[in-house]
Amino acid sequence: MLSNFDIPQVTMKSYPFYFLLCLCFVFVNCSSDDDAGEGNQVVLPQVITNEITLVNTTSVTANGEVLSQGSAPVTEKGVIWSTATDITISLPTKTNEGGGVGSFTSTLTELSPGTVYHLKAYAKSDAGVAYGETVSFTTEETLIPSLLTLEVTDITATSALSGGTMIESDSPVLSKGIVWSDTPSPTLATHTGITESGAGTADFSEMMPDLLYETTYYVRAYATNENGTGYGNEETFTITEAGFNTLDCDEVTVEGTLTAGSVSDAMFSVPYGGGNGGSYNEQSVPSTGVIGLTATIASGTFEIGSGTLVYQITGTPDSEGTAIFNLEIGGAECLIEVVVNPGIDSLYLGSYTVTQVGTGVLGFSVWEVGTVIEITLDGSPTQRMFEIKYLPEAGVSNPPTDFSFVLNSGEVIIPPNQNTGIACPPNALLYGPAPTGETATYNTTDDTEITLIFTDNQDSACEEGPTVVTATLTKN
Repeated sequence: MLSNFDIPQVTMKSYPFYFLLCLCFVFVNCSSDDDAGEGNQVVLPQVITNEITLVNTTSVTANGEVLSQGSAPVTEKGVIWSTATDITISLPTKTNEGGGVGSFTSTLTELSPGTVYHLKAYAKSDAGVAYGETVSFTTEETLIPSLLTLEVTDITATSALSGGTMIESDSPVLSKGIVWSDTPSPTLATHTGITESGAGTADFSEMMPDLLYETTYYVRAYATNENGTGYGNEETFTITEAGFNTLDCDEVTVEGTLTAGSVSDAMFSVPYGGGNGGSYNEQSVPSTGVIGLTATIASGTFEIGSGTLVYQITGTPDSEGTAIFNLEIGGAECLIEVVVNPGIDSLYLGSYTVTQVGTGVLGFSVWEVGTVIEITLDGSPTQRMFEIKYLPEAGVSNPPTDFSFVLNSGEVIIPPNQNTGIACPPNALLYGPAPTGETATYNTTDDTEITLIFTDNQDSACEEGPTVVTATLTKN
């Protein structure tokens, strides 16, 4: 308690001592404050942004350097970037190249081509974050191929030619060709047709097939590299000719037959492929080689795709041989050859042998099998006759007599009342025609064999009725 303190008595002799004590106290306190302030000072790292190198379309290489750490060790350094100019450590677009001082390099990836970016280096410590100066850079543009589309040429009823010339590509061309459509601006995704001309930068040309009549087409060349696909200028053209891709002249089918001297009832069909839907006019084509014939087709429309052209052959060929029809239709040419068979006046003439014959009156064979006969004309191109002995097994000394037949439109007609040279008085034995419905036919192209169907004992002589006989003659 103050009352109990002993207060020293200050004398003049003690003033110097207390004065020095106070000075020392003040001095010591001043020195301690100065030292404490200097030891607790916060100093940020010193960092600079260096030159940006290796700028590409989607990546760059950035450089920086931490010159000093400041009042605390650097724990993180790198670069920060953005398309905006406000760049802080809070942005996610930054790199971390570790702590410490010194130079560092960062690679920025997944950038957008042809874009302006802003960037600065940073260094971080417990004292805070220091930034270098801001620099700007622009990534390179991606360069897809550039090229020209060639003018469309060689336009036919169903095809046309185009192609392309390369101008520039900053990376290898992986594929190229042309695309076309009946609507503008065809692409790899939207087109009517497409061709592929391989890789590389060489000029190219391709044919566009299966085009349609009276259709306008748009065509562009294209080329693709790792950056994408570029297209050339657009060319247009129109198909104005009716036609098809192929006329299959080797696949012609003929219906009916042509015979020299006989009116034609034949026709032929020619298949085609790649029709364009255009129309064609009536066409008549005269024959060469064997003359006298005309192949005619009515006006019509080509199918889209495959179809058949049918020509009707009219007229009468003047001789046997080959009738040639030179077709020109739909922009194509085709030589059609049709065989003309010998005329009736040259068929079933010459030496023949009886190879089969039936029995007639009284059960005798009408003729003898193995008999050789000579068939000749009998007054007209269609009439035939030969001499042969009737009923050789009957033991009668009758001489050979004439037997006649007529070739008429594919049927063998037997005239009536043909004398056999034998009679059962008072009636003669006669050859006659076969009953209705039993007439034989003949081949208009092959006369190696002919069948005759006729009636023996036409008038029922010898108290017997008529007998139908079939005989076969084979050419020698």
